[in-house]
Amino acid sequence: MLQKEGEPDALIRPLQLLGAYALETNPTADAWKALLDGTGDSSLRSVWQRAVLTSCVQSTRTTQLLEKLTGHLLDNNGDRLRKLMRAMATIEVRPNPLFLNEQLTPDLEPEERAKYANLMALPKPITWVRFLDWLMPQVPALPPALIADLLPVFKTWVDAFAGRRVRHCREIGHISYAWLKEIEQASRPKNWRKYRSAFGGALAGRDAEKTIRALFLTSAGDVPNLASEYLREKAADKRHVHMVRDQIVKNCGKLIIHIPSDFVDFMLAAFLDDPDQHSDDPFGSYSDHMFDELGISAHREFSPASPI
Repeated sequence: MLQKEGEPDALIRPLQLLGAYALETNPTADAWKALLDGTGDSSLRSVWQRAVLTSCVQSTRTTQLLEKLTGHLLDNNGDRLRKLMRAMATIEVRPNPLFLNEQLTPDLEPEERAKYANLMALPKPITWVRFLDWLMPQVPALPPALIADLLPVFKTWVDAFAGRRVRHCREIGHISYAWLKEIEQASRPKNWRKYRSAFGGALAGRDAEKTIRALFLTSAGDVPNLASEYLREKAADKRHVHMVRDQIVKNCGKLIIHIPSDFVDFMLAAFLDDPDQHSDDPFGSYSDHMFDELGISAHREFSPASPI
């Protein structure tokens, strides 16, 4: 039918409701699974399977429906859960109105306006709360390989509601802090012989570490004590602070709002050096020499200039 009618977008919402109906009116999830399999045909656009996947959050009984689907979603290393999380980020969001307001963002071209509105899309609160009510208790038992897929979900929610005492933001702050500690302790131990891959190597490269650190710092208003503790620990670790200070500066917006004094203390400890301890560099530029005299290390990380 979808192919015959030319796959009109007007059928996305009805298909979501059909999936919710299949879950609500059947004792098993077999009808829903058949609908999911039927929309997974390679000749159809992926939006149809995403519509079926997100149908479980269209009901006031979402938690019960997801409990019925838990085993199915977590099979095969959570492959269907991974698809559901991606579907939430593409279907259950709305364009960010900031970029659609020409008075607030006057210098954008029309195509840029649409691009940024979708890139910074906001979660639909009702369906996301329903989904997170089920997801958050599952997180501790999920395979580490799913962390990379959880990060965009957490980021979407925290970017929209961090520091406003909204449900699940504080929990995301605690979880991201635990993940960040695991990564840092694994890759930067006091003894190099204890170096290991975090989460059994499930997260490759440094991109995940940067994303988790940004997520945690954005959560500063929900976990201010943890954020303050983190800044103090990083400032005291003179050996490794250069590895994280630029990322902390880049993600300092919530720190400035919620723990400004602790952030200033971190900046003073992480970036100000004793000029007397700098040795003259005969090959250094005049600019470098001037900054050494002022005692500011890594001054290039402050470019471009910012009121911060």
